[in-house]
Amino acid sequence: MSNQVHNLEIETKLLRHDGREVIVVFYIAFPDDAAAYDRVACAMIDVTHREQAKEALLVAQGELARASRVATVGAISASIAHEVNQPIGAVVMFAQACVRWLQTSPPDLAAATKAAERAVEHSVRASQIIQRTRERLKGGGKRPEILDLGELVLDVVGLLERETTSSATTVRIDFARSGSVVADKVELQQVIANLITNGLHAMKDVPDASREITLQIHGDDSEFLKVSVRDHGTGIDEANIMKLFTPFFTTKGDGMGMGLAICKTIVEAHGGSLSARNHGEGGAIFEIVLPIATSGDPAAASEIVHVPAQ
Repeated sequence: MSNQVHNLEIETKLLRHDGREVIVVFYIAFPDDAAAYDRVACAMIDVTHREQAKEALLVAQGELARASRVATVGAISASIAHEVNQPIGAVVMFAQACVRWLQTSPPDLAAATKAAERAVEHSVRASQIIQRTRERLKGGGKRPEILDLGELVLDVVGLLERETTSSATTVRIDFARSGSVVADKVELQQVIANLITNGLHAMKDVPDASREITLQIHGDDSEFLKVSVRDHGTGIDEANIMKLFTPFFTTKGDGMGMGLAICKTIVEAHGGSLSARNHGEGGAIFEIVLPIATSGDPAAASEIVHVPAQ
């Protein structure tokens, strides 16, 4: 009798006398004494509405998942479009410069060669950005290296030489501290490049003599380094400061609102933080805080990668 079933519960469909199908749960409670089966307790509960609600929920969840996938694809597309726009624009400009140097009489082969080399550099950079995006989509890990932060910043300044020159902007370097961080080189380059580019855009209506970007590496904390990017533009509207890093929020008429959101995500993924505020003497200042590389970091087994300044 130890294997005797005392309760039975089944879910089934019944057809009502009016032809409507209902879903019911049929429950039978058997007595402990098999001789007392004349006192079997039965119950039948109509759970049609509950099951219909479950089905509706499943449909809604499916639609939500589809909408989420569409939104994700849209965000990724916007991200790629934003991130590769600068290097592709640079490729075009350097290729055009190369053609112009070759068409001079006599051709300036040295200048043409340098322009061609810079076009190749930016082409590789655009390719790396797309490759990193693909790796993130596939769940691939980063490629952390121990990087000299000062040399990385100088490398980005070199990459943006065309933009700073064409906008008549002075770039001032103030490295009060030096140190290394563990980071994905391409991603960190993109963050700093985006912040500098935003600063250039913020100063488009500023007189040429006042157009200045100041890059600083500083900080009093022994475990962290700060990278500050300050412009001399009109500053940030106080009402927008809290929304700056929200995806798709933009104050530019032709902007997509992805740059700062991407920057914040990248910096936080490296164990750091990104913030923005107005400078007391005018303009805006964006500050990246990153942990200093230590002997316990996974990438510390290899030598420090020194990024050559352009």
